[in-house]
Amino acid sequence: MPSTDGRSFIRIGARLRRCSVSRVSEWTRNSELLDAAALPAVAHASMGRRWAKAGFEDEPMDSFVGPIVRTESVNKKGFFGRLMGGDARNVVYGVLLRRHLLIVVDPGEPGDATLLRELRGLEVVDYETSPQHAMIPDRGLTITTGPSGTPERASYFLPLGGGDAAQIFREALETAVHAAH
Repeated sequence: MPSTDGRSFIRIGARLRRCSVSRVSEWTRNSELLDAAALPAVAHASMGRRWAKAGFEDEPMDSFVGPIVRTESVNKKGFFGRLMGGDARNVVYGVLLRRHLLIVVDPGEPGDATLLRELRGLEVVDYETSPQHAMIPDRGLTITTGPSGTPERASYFLPLGGGDAAQIFREALETAVHAAH
């Protein structure tokens, strides 16, 4: 079974949290579906590095079942925008594989991060139905998982825009997780 690296949990968690710390009114999120050929080379390379680090010898896209969702988040007027002198921008890819979910945050950028998790054992909750939504309104999925072989649990926020692309990815992921159990 592929090994996990606790440090990647911390890094990916920090990167995904950065996408969600402000109120929804400060974020503009747009999601679109991509086919495998449209996945940028930098995202594919980030996935390949994480896949190899987990001990797989093939390519992650060899087990691609789809869909791929690309969500761009722009914080136009919040703290990050003021701090950085402009818009804070994140790009997140969610890639559904036969038995895994890959999440790639800001591929090709300094500090990019990739999360690889088995579908079996994942819990997927629509963020809008969670108690946290009352405090910090946003759109996306809360994905809860634990490192293989340990009782520890960790939750990640996968930002999604509104519309059909986000709904199609959400339903495909929920169906795949249900089938994996």
